[in-house]
Amino acid sequence: LDMVNGIYEFPSIIYTLYATKDTDQEVIDFAARHSIEAVTIPESRAKPDFLAKLKKAGITAYVNTINDPSEIGRLQRMGVTGVYSDFVTEQELEDNRWLVALGW
Repeated sequence: LDMVNGIYEFPSIIYTLYATKDTDQEVIDFAARHSIEAVTIPESRAKPDFLAKLKKAGITAYVNTINDPSEIGRLQRMGVTGVYSDFVTEQELEDNRWLVALGW
């Protein structure tokens, strides 16, 4: 992170976890030490207990890459703030909001 900040000091940073082997607690501790307010996690790490710990620490969670609107709804119900997608449109998400409301 120091190397990145040496090139350009970004006003905010998203910690991307797809290549790290850090434990959940190591991720939370690193984010806290460096005032990182958001992480992007692969779907395989989007587990309820990790998401709850992130939320408790004040860290926003995004998941990459999700291309199924119903899967996006499931992740939102677990506490994910948003997702990266190759092609799901905002309209598709709006069309599926009723599924989220019903808990599907």
